[in-house]
Amino acid sequence: MMEDHPGNVGHANMAPSSTIKEEPDSRPLPVTGTRYEDFESDGGYPTSRPGGYFMNRPTDLNVHEKFDVGNNLRKWVKTEHPELYHKVRPEEINISENQRADSFCTLYKDCTSAADLEEMPSSPRPKTKDDTRIHVGKWNQYLPPSDNKRRRDEGDDNKSPTPSPKKPKKREEARLRGKPAYLAVGYSAGKGVDKVTSDYKDGSGQMATSQYIDWKSKDNIDQLKRRCLTKWERNERTRIRQFNQGRILISSRNYIIEAAAAGFVEGSRPSVSLPGVIELVEHERMRRSSRS
Repeated sequence: MMEDHPGNVGHANMAPSSTIKEEPDSRPLPVTGTRYEDFESDGGYPTSRPGGYFMNRPTDLNVHEKFDVGNNLRKWVKTEHPELYHKVRPEEINISENQRADSFCTLYKDCTSAADLEEMPSSPRPKTKDDTRIHVGKWNQYLPPSDNKRRRDEGDDNKSPTPSPKKPKKREEARLRGKPAYLAVGYSAGKGVDKVTSDYKDGSGQMATSQYIDWKSKDNIDQLKRRCLTKWERNERTRIRQFNQGRILISSRNYIIEAAAAGFVEGSRPSVSLPGVIELVEHERMRRSSRS
């Protein structure tokens, strides 16, 4: 019997219930690992908890509460292991005992029920220039601002009664000899066709042709484009994964904060709303890849 928490929190016996056995080479049972009996078999859960109880570890959650965040748990496992589950829907993922334990430890990392409710982010972090470019060399001569850049700057000056003192400096420093030159990729999704573009740019994003570059690599253009596209895809996956996981954690933690405030009596679940449903986001290119 697990020792009770202070504050009149009772815990159930930690002895696990019967485990699920599968025949060799059989198909996995559907969504095992997040059923009520799966959380119950983990043991060590409170059978009652007063309202306002301070929660800072997974064993503070009762079976009902763990079951309530089960959908988020499967989505977390999917985002943690994209190489295994990129073509599998969250509701089809079976969860192991270790995955349950790891997920709840992550959920409670740097978080307690005393925290404030968080707002759900609406979009991934903004992209940066370095997400979509690689350094390929340096400019071999001084180049003036591009036509588009010059027109934009002149238009901004005409709109402003006092031109910004930074603009002349930016113009003077446009594509200076010896400054870094980059290969950058862009992506757009058409009707059934992915369009990937590549351009040579300076640090500010102005384009130029490859004849003005002293190359630092012996890779040919196809190899450089492949490197650049690989970097972009890796960064894009990371950016979207962080967004998805952030939403999963916020949804689950907000639920825990409200459940801690509500408390519960033996045999019941906290009278709070279920965690908000999290729809996992995928980049269009990634989504098409997962369907192929």
